Order: sequence, then C-alpha cells, then structure tokens
Amino acid sequence: MAATAEELTSVIMLYTKFFTLCSVFWTFGFWYSSLYIIGWIVLSTLLPQPWYRGPTKIYELNEAAFRDRVLKSASKTPKSSTSSSSSSSTVPVEEIRGPRITEITEDKEKDKKTDVEAVKYWIVMLYANWSVACLNFEAVLAKLSIQYDVPHLKFGQVDVDVYPDLAEEFGVSKDPASFDLPTLILFQNGKALGRLPELTLSKEGQSKANAARDTITRLGWSKHPSAVIKAFQLDKIANEKIN
Repeated sequence: MAATAEELTSVIMLYTKFFTLCSVFWTFGFWYSSLYIIGWIVLSTLLPQPWYRGPTKIYELNEAAFRDRVLKSASKTPKSSTSSSSSSSTVPVEEIRGPRITEITEDKEKDKKTDVEAVKYWIVMLYANWSVACLNFEAVLAKLSIQYDVPHLKFGQVDVDVYPDLAEEFGVSKDPASFDLPTLILFQNGKALGRLPELTLSKEGQSKANAARDTITRLGWSKHPSAVIKAFQLDKIANEKIN
C-alpha cells in the first residue's frame, strides 16, 4: 500500500508504462517498443520527479554533524576525508545535492546550543538522491517531523553517496538490489535503538528460503506513517518527560 499520494501516483505510472510497453511491442514490434523505452528514459532524465518541498523540520546532516549531534562523539575524528576537510558541522549550501531541508548552521547552533544538547532522541534517514523510494518516503518523514516536534526528539537525514563511511558503518548497502534505502535509525543518547528495515546479516550456509524471506522482509517493510510510529513508539517518546 502506498504511503503517500506521490508514491501511489509513481506506482500507477510505473505499471502504466509497463503495460503500454507490452501493448506497443505486441502491436508494432521490437523497434517501436525500443523507441518508446528510449523516449521515456530521455523524458525521465530531463523531467525527473521533484523532491518534497513542503513544510518540514528535518535537518540535513553531514558526517561531522551526525557524529557530534546524533552519536554525541565530538571527540572522534570522522573517517571520511569529505567531512574532515571542513571544520563546519554542516554541508555548505553549494555542496548540498538533492533535497535541502533545514540546515544546522553555525548561527543556529549558537542560538540553539542548549536545545541541541538537550536532544535525547534522533531519527535519521540514510538516503540517496537516485533512489525513488527515498524520494517518495521523504514526505512521510517530513510530516512525522512536524507531528512529533518536541525538544527531545529531532529528525535528520544523511546522503550516503556523499558520506559512504556512514553507510558502511551502519550496514547500509547502496546497491539498488539490496532494498536498504531508505533506512531509518532511531538513536537514544548516541546509541541505535531500532531501525527500518531491520538489519539482516547473511550467514554461511543460509538456506535460499531464509535468504528470500529476509529479502521480502526488507523490501516489504511498511513506509506508512503509522508503521513508523508503531515501530519506534513515537507517541511514548513524545510524551516522555525529560528532566
């Protein structure tokens, strides 16, 4: 079931294109169907599906900001040369690709230092610009970030193409066939409490049936807001009293 109207439209368009392709192939043959495919590739390249631009309270984090604010490990040096070359805890505007939501700037850090330090929980989405699943899910996460806008819970996102070290550290594959994107991770005081989809580690001698079941589980995790709320117990977290 589609979580948003955008995702539903995307799914309908995908099936429409597939059945149209079959119809063109059946009626006109191979060459016309090839031209149809090329036309859609060109059209999709020139007019890609736009990222979510509505109201949101998601922070776009670079590796330094992620380690400092989410993992609370300011003393650790990031492994990525991308983040180590910059002393700022955010990506410069000109370097941010894809969706630019809410940036943690130096000025905002000075004004809201107490608020940032008081954050106990973070929900971070690991995403990639080329992933349609990430594109469709961003609207869901944006709505949750507004619905659960409390001082001790914040929402962030990290581009795994820009910071591959973080993807490797948390076992997130960038391979489209892995179904790892988007990955949501709930952190409490720097420690991961849960994630969607669940992390499945391949074991030697694992049967094909178990491997297929793990793949279906990762592919089929519900991206509906209610599923995220239930999995991470957001109502309980939001109502939690912080001293």
